[in-house]
Amino acid sequence: MPCDWQPTTVTNPAVGIPFTDISAWHYIAELAEGGHKIETITLEQPKGETAYVMTVQLEANTPELYIKIQLKRSRIWGRSFHYSTE
Repeated sequence: MPCDWQPTTVTNPAVGIPFTDISAWHYIAELAEGGHKIETITLEQPKGETAYVMTVQLEANTPELYIKIQLKRSRIWGRSFHYSTE
C-alpha cells in the first residue's frame, strides 16, 4: 500500500512549526468535523479500493496540503499528508 505520510515536512500555520503525527490526525479530525470538502476516490493501489482526499490551502504562498486517508479493517489509515506536488 503506497504511502506518503510526511506531516513533519508541513508547517502548521497556527503555531509556526511542523505538524507531528498526532497533530496531523487532530487536524484531519478538525477538518472533517468542520465540514471541509472530502472527495471520494478509487485507488490504483490497492486496485479498486476507496480512499478519501482533502486539499487545504494553509497559507497564501505555499502549495496546498494534500491529505488522503483510507478506511480499512475497521481502522483509519493515513495514506498521504504532504504539500501537493500538482
